[in-house]
Amino acid sequence: MSPENEKAAEAVSVLSFACSQNLSLTLRVLSERSVSEYMSKFLEFDRDAQDHTFVIEAPTLKGSIVPLRPGQKVRVSFVHNGQNRSFESEVAGRGKFRLNPAVIVPSLRLDIPDSVSSGEKRSFYRVSVTNQAPREVKLAILAGDERGKRIRARAKGSLTDIGGGGLGFRMPEGKSLLLGLGTRVRMSFQIPSDDEVVTLLGRICFSLRLPKAREAFFGVQFIEVDSEIEYKKGIDRILRYIAEQQRRTVKRQVRPNR
Repeated sequence: MSPENEKAAEAVSVLSFACSQNLSLTLRVLSERSVSEYMSKFLEFDRDAQDHTFVIEAPTLKGSIVPLRPGQKVRVSFVHNGQNRSFESEVAGRGKFRLNPAVIVPSLRLDIPDSVSSGEKRSFYRVSVTNQAPREVKLAILAGDERGKRIRARAKGSLTDIGGGGLGFRMPEGKSLLLGLGTRVRMSFQIPSDDEVVTLLGRICFSLRLPKAREAFFGVQFIEVDSEIEYKKGIDRILRYIAEQQRRTVKRQVRPNR
């Protein structure tokens, strides 16, 4: 197989996986005048499709669908197996996609690229906390732009994993419908290693809804908007916890068999 065919085969494999897991992505619209960036997620990849396209959720801005036309050049960035991946493509068409029997969302069809480039790995290691006592995450769902602090709603979730760059949590259906990609939240939670409450701001960067289980999973990226001191203290405590968990993991792995 030629190098070009190998790259194309890898692109098909990576995009097929991304769609099967509904991975989050960043869509950058390329134009001569400006460069705009929006949050979205992979929806469907059909290996047998004749038009050589895949489907993503149509991005929105302040509740309105971003008007992307066929032929528009875009750049897609996402995380696959802990590694940053990206590629350029074109919008092939617009449509509707059925997430489940009750939910239909606007969608875009993008051309399958010839290759998907690899970048640096994630800057922060994530630690799963699902095997520990449940840790509650209190959420204040914010409304408005980046400077807005008005609370639109409150909700609660259960911490699933945590790292220096963000965390994951799950919650029952209901208020989870208020949490879309890009939604800003103020989160209060306890790190498993101590009982002091950490409060940080974040932005929803991943979502996966499981209708049969009647719950949803979310990934949040920490953002530095509020008090710089509070932000640094919270991140420092998280990083110390992550370092301790990594140390214990390494110690277990190198422990000689008896």
